[in-house]
Amino acid sequence: MRGGKRPGAGRPKAIEGTRRHFLYCTEEEYAQAKKRLEWEREKANPQIFMDDEDYVFDCLASFVPGQPIFLDKLFEDCHGRIESVERYRELVEKIAEENPRLKLRKYEEGIYYRTIQKRCRELRIDSRELFAIKYMKDDGWHTTGYDLLNKLGLVTLVPAYGEIVSNFVKENIVDEKFKVKIYPAKEEITAENRQYFTILDAVKMLKEPCIDADNPIKLIKDYIEKNKLEITKIREYANRSYDNETINNLSLCGG
Repeated sequence: MRGGKRPGAGRPKAIEGTRRHFLYCTEEEYAQAKKRLEWEREKANPQIFMDDEDYVFDCLASFVPGQPIFLDKLFEDCHGRIESVERYRELVEKIAEENPRLKLRKYEEGIYYRTIQKRCRELRIDSRELFAIKYMKDDGWHTTGYDLLNKLGLVTLVPAYGEIVSNFVKENIVDEKFKVKIYPAKEEITAENRQYFTILDAVKMLKEPCIDADNPIKLIKDYIEKNKLEITKIREYANRSYDNETINNLSLCGG
C-alpha cells in the first residue's frame, strides 16, 4: 500500500486458545493469561491434575456411608484413565488399608461400601440398593410367576417369594434375605419389550389352578390396552421365546 503501513502492522498477533475469543496481547500478557486459564481449569476440575491414587480416593469419598460401590462401574466411568480394572482394584485395596478415616469396607469381590459407627456397631451396606443394582438395573428386569399373577389381580393368594426375570443372572437364584427368586431372561429385556414379556409370562400361567379372578382374560386384555401393547408384537415374542401352551392361551385373549 502506498504512503503508509499495511493494516494491522505493529499490532501483536492474535493468540487463540486462552479464551473463547481471540486475545490480542504481548507475550508477557499472553503468559499471564495462560497461567490464569490453567488455574481456572484446575479449579473447575481438579481431578485432571490428580495422580491415579488421589483420583480413585476422590471417587470413593464421594459415596455416602452404606451406599454400594461397584468397582467395575467406577472403572468404566474413568474412561481409560486407569489402565485396567485389576489396577483399579489394587488402588482401592491400598486406599482401604492406608486410609482408615475413609472407613471403606469390602462386601464381596468387586463391591465395597463406606461405613460409620452407629452406637454398638458399624453401619452396613444398604442391601436393598445392592439388590436393585445387582438385579434390577435400568429396565433389564420384570416381575414374573405367582408374584406377577398376584399383582395383576389374577390370584388373591400372596406368594411367599417375589419373582423377577433379570438380564443380570445366568442361572436361577434364590435370595433368602429378601425372599425373591431371580430367573435369567429368555432374551435381553429392554425398555421396549419388558411389558411384552411381563404379559406373556402371565398368559403362560393362565390355566394355573390357583387363578381365582372372576374374569382373568379381561384382566389380561385390560393390561394390554392400558400399556398400549401391539398384538402383532405380542405374537412375535410369543412365537420366538415361548412354548405352544402360551401361544394357545394367547389365542383365548384375542391374540
